[in-house]
Amino acid sequence: MSGAAHHGRPGALTAMAILLAAALPTGCRTDLSNADLRGKDLHGQDLRCTILRGVDLTGANLAGADLSTTKWRKLVHTGKRCRADLRNARLRGADLRGANLTGANLAGADLSGANLERAVLSGADLSGAVLDEANLTAADVSGAKLRGARLRKANLRSANLAASNLVEAVFENADMQDANLSGARLHQARLDGANLAGADLSYANLKAVHLHRTKMDTKWKDLIEVNQVNGFDTIIWLE
Repeated sequence: MSGAAHHGRPGALTAMAILLAAALPTGCRTDLSNADLRGKDLHGQDLRCTILRGVDLTGANLAGADLSTTKWRKLVHTGKRCRADLRNARLRGADLRGANLTGANLAGADLSGANLERAVLSGADLSGAVLDEANLTAADVSGAKLRGARLRKANLRSANLAASNLVEAVFENADMQDANLSGARLHQARLDGANLAGADLSYANLKAVHLHRTKMDTKWKDLIEVNQVNGFDTIIWLE
């Protein structure tokens, strides 16, 4: 399907697109580019490989939906916050470059291998989400909730994680060079093997954080010492 729903006509064409997406055999690609899906109930839907470029999902319910390898370039939302419900959604390998998911609920979502380069996730709920090997280069994740989230081997270069809740999050072997972690809560987070060269840790809460074989700039040595971190003696200090 190649037709796109116009924002001034959110009725028949959009409804048809949703029905076609649900009816297509597994593995087929559906093009819902620029569709108006505001407030739609799509929970549990199989939307694998669907093209959702420019789609408006303001207030939509995609809880438990399978959006693996979906393309979401330039996601649109009309309000101050998207608030899309994507709890437990399967978004493995999804293309979310530049997507605006401000305030979205992605708790428990599987974003393994997803491309979130320059995506906006400010204020989003990613508690317990899986982002192993995801690309979050230059993504805005400021003020987001990532408590218990898993980001093993994720690329977080130049990502903005300022004031985010990263309590008990797992960043093992993640690339966090030049990331902004100022004011972030990292209590009991696991950053073993991560690369934090050039990262900003100003005012971050690092109490009981795990830093075995973590690469860090020497200027943060005093901050690390007073926070009773785990693995202090194994930290690789960078000049």
